[in-house]
Amino acid sequence: QEAREQVRAALDDLSALDREVLTLIYLEQLSIADTGAVLGVTARAATMRHLRAIKRIRSILDASNESEA
Repeated sequence: QEAREQVRAALDDLSALDREVLTLIYLEQLSIADTGAVLGVTARAATMRHLRAIKRIRSILDASNESEA
């Protein structure tokens, strides 16, 4: 439960684009190709946006965990 709250808080800290990419892939369960189509970009660009969004949310979560320690 606490982990979910941390992830939700981290999602709130992301940009709208990062949040949209992660939502499309993980909540809507779209493929990278379909995510790219929704965003109006190529699958390759969607992949890069996904990787960057993952990197940013990990950074936010890591910082949150360090501040609690």
